[in-house]
Amino acid sequence: MQNNVEVCHDKIAENYDAKCDNDLYMKLYEDVTWDNIKRFLPKNKNSLIFDAGGGTGRWGIKIAKLGYNVVLTDISKGMLKVAEKKIDGNNLSRNINVVRADIKNMKMFQDEKFDLVMCEGDPLSYCGDYKKALKELTRVLKKEGCLIVSVDNRITNIYHLIKQKKFDEIENFLRTGNLVIQDSSSYIDFPIHAFTQEELKNLFTKNGLKVLRVIGKPVILHRLIDEMLKNKKSYKNILKLCIRLADNPDYINFAGHLEIVGLK
Repeated sequence: MQNNVEVCHDKIAENYDAKCDNDLYMKLYEDVTWDNIKRFLPKNKNSLIFDAGGGTGRWGIKIAKLGYNVVLTDISKGMLKVAEKKIDGNNLSRNINVVRADIKNMKMFQDEKFDLVMCEGDPLSYCGDYKKALKELTRVLKKEGCLIVSVDNRITNIYHLIKQKKFDEIENFLRTGNLVIQDSSSYIDFPIHAFTQEELKNLFTKNGLKVLRVIGKPVILHRLIDEMLKNKKSYKNILKLCIRLADNPDYINFAGHLEIVGLK
């Protein structure tokens, strides 16, 4: 039986890339993300990279173009269908293997299979059981390999409740991190778990991962007005500032998303 997250992403799959490509905030978000990913890519191009919950392949394809081999998974058939078209169009079918899988149960992959594991776009927040999912992501990661995970930030997700004028629910959300949101494209509701920095660090530590870096994406001017980002010079300066301050603990909580890197 499909869950709402899967149904939502099946519904938005065809327009997902266009929406991201036309959103200047998303460009800033992805440029900050890419700066972080590049820092932890293995030096050996024969390394096997796992793009878990990779959707339409926005990261998997980018990494495969650098010469790495990639396994791309997602729970949504619709998202993977789009990914496969893009992979074929970029002549990367030899470099990327597409597998439909839920990050909470990846029994098709053996222990310590991947040199680097990524879980971008917040699947850990959406999957329904983040503890089980993180355990699986850690299991398939090789020793001395890195795990990179992006999640929703609890502090800034208060905006969802403020927008809906659900002020009486804020206290419980701050305590639990649990919230039901509605996707703006599909109008489908699904539950998420938004994290604090400490909660995320503790989750990694409990799974035997040494925390190497935590960043906010982006840490300043949450949802900048498009006019500021349209100017190339302003955009370049804003991006440089976001990258410079990304792992500064004084600014991380201003970000819409948190990203953590752990070493097994």
